[in-house]
Parts: sequence; structure tokens; C-alpha cells
Amino acid sequence: MNQDMLEGKWKGMRGQAREWWGELTGDDLEQAGGKANQLLAMLRQKYGYTREKAGQEFDRRLEGVQIKTVKEKAMADKDEEKAVVEEEEKKVKKDKGKKDKAKKDKGKKKDKKKGKKKDKKKK
Repeated sequence: MNQDMLEGKWKGMRGQAREWWGELTGDDLEQAGGKANQLLAMLRQKYGYTREKAGQEFDRRLEGVQIKTVKEKAMADKDEEKAVVEEEEKKVKKDKGKKDKAKKDKGKKKDKKKGKKKDKKKK
């Protein structure tokens, strides 16, 4: 997950980050503000992690978020595609209904003409 994505999703992720890293206070997370470097420094300070260990922990946790983000996007795209298909199906049904009505009306006109011709022949 890149820095911009992290900062953009930070407000929604703070609760989750609090669950992951219970030693970090709400103030700590607020101060980090979604900035990866600050969050890594806090992990090192509160948990005694090495730079490498803090980076691994950070990546491991955010990997799941990124996967969810990709899945959410795919689902949103699928929902959007489904909505487009449904809209197209509605248009097709509406057009078919109009065509069916036009055929029916045309058939009624023909029946009327046939009826008039029969009436004329009887006279």
C-alpha cells in the first residue's frame, strides 16, 4: 500500500491499527496521521522492534488491507457492471414491449381493413 493510500484511508484504519498494536494510544495514532515513517518509529519505540521487524510487521498488517482494497474495488466494479447490464436489459425489454405493441396495433389495423373489405363485398 503506498503512502497516499495509507493517508487517505487512515481515519477508517485507526481502529484497526489500535487492535493490531494495542500499545499505541489513540493520540499516537492521531499523531502518526497515516504517515508510514512515523508509525514505524512508534512501533519501534513502543514494542522495541528493530527497523526491519517494524517494517515486516507493518507490511504484514497492511498487506491484508491492500488485498481487501483490491477485493472491494473488484466487487465495486462487478456491481457497476451488473448495474449497467441490468439497465441494458431494461432498455431491451422496453424496446421489445414497444415493438410488440406496434405489431399488435398493426395487426389490429389489418384486421379492421379486412373487416371493411368483407363488409363491402357483402353489400
